[in-house]
Amino acid sequence: MKLSYFILLTILILSFRFQLLDLLWQGMHAPNMFLHRYSWIFSLTIILMAGEVLNRIEEITWIRFSLANFLLILGFGATVLYSSHYKFLDAVNFIVTFEFLIAFYLVCLGFILKKIPPRLFYLSILFFSIFELSVNSYYQMEGIANEWVFASRSSYERDLKAIQSLVKEKTDSNYRTEILQPQTGNDSMKYGYNGISQFSSVRNTDASSTLDKLGFKSEGTNLNLRYQNNSILMDSLFGVRYNLSQQPVQKFGFKEIATKNGVSLSENEYALPIAFLSAKPYKNTSFTNLTLDNQTRFIHQITDEKYKFYKKLNILSPTSQNTTSSLQTAKIEEDSHLSYASIQYEVTVPAHSQLYVNVPNLQFSNDDRKDIEISYNGQTQRYTIDNAFPFFSIGHFDTEETVTIRMSFPENSTVSFDTPEFFALDLDQYTQAIASIRQQEVAIHKKKTNW
Repeated sequence: MKLSYFILLTILILSFRFQLLDLLWQGMHAPNMFLHRYSWIFSLTIILMAGEVLNRIEEITWIRFSLANFLLILGFGATVLYSSHYKFLDAVNFIVTFEFLIAFYLVCLGFILKKIPPRLFYLSILFFSIFELSVNSYYQMEGIANEWVFASRSSYERDLKAIQSLVKEKTDSNYRTEILQPQTGNDSMKYGYNGISQFSSVRNTDASSTLDKLGFKSEGTNLNLRYQNNSILMDSLFGVRYNLSQQPVQKFGFKEIATKNGVSLSENEYALPIAFLSAKPYKNTSFTNLTLDNQTRFIHQITDEKYKFYKKLNILSPTSQNTTSSLQTAKIEEDSHLSYASIQYEVTVPAHSQLYVNVPNLQFSNDDRKDIEISYNGQTQRYTIDNAFPFFSIGHFDTEETVTIRMSFPENSTVSFDTPEFFALDLDQYTQAIASIRQQEVAIHKKKTNW
């Protein structure tokens, strides 16, 4: 038994050190964020060993007890000596551990020397064990809360009932719903609607990677997938019929149908059903890192028709600085009457188009606030770039219009980025493409299961 425990602990310790053994425990899958997820086995083994010792406590001699404590103190001392390697351990952790070490030492010593009766010994061990578990749990939860910054209950429940009510009473579950100002990566689960965004350790990386190429950001290991900051073309194609928002939805085809406690629900009249047919047997489409080209190519493959959806617009005049340089810097301007960084651009928008702006390589002076406000014609929209592409919808235009657009960055003194790219989505081409796909009707039937 002792040899088995020794071998198991040795393997676990080596696994913490060597990557190959570490990956073997985790099915050769590198974990994200929470490392060494099998480490609970080490703690459990120590607890089981302690239980075995208590079962044989009367067999323990003074020499064995002294040897065990010497090894324990040696390990504790080594940890203190090399504490610089464990930045997550504070002085309070060492102090509390030492206090419990002394307490258990004195209780066990008293029993071995027959100074404490068995009943008092077991009650003392039980008391200190429960007390230690409580203290350990407290510091564990406090550490996780500080590192992960969990939302307060009041913050988590903000607008919860209003959104759940709108979703339940006003939406069709055969279509997708999404929220423009997300609170979590899994808002669809929180509010009870079918959406696109998700955070999951168990994900379809191929699907998420493809969606990333189409504008739904999901980079790296694809743990995150985000709906925000994409085009109405993808809204329609992926059956996003409803948008929840606390501000007006500046998207062509979206009409507000209900509001509750400051939350509005808008409906997309051009949303396609969740299933439709392609004009011809679909062939895999090669995607690049150019999102808008990928979207166009994807629609071409589905409809077997050629469309020219996007047109890049020239910046007529930057009212804040010269755009001949690729690097732009927004800063606090006296004439803007804002206390934070902003910058203006002027573009001519074609008639019947939806205007977008891509702001690449954003660098904020305040990393705690990464929001952007976009204003034109007295209207202001706020967007986030948290796990989302910096591709923002400005509004739709029925007639050709030259507009001045101000981009502002709350609580930032300066923000730098590459020269923005303005794109106009041709709404005539857009509606024609959606109408073409709608002609390929598919009957959708819902069937309840007992799962």
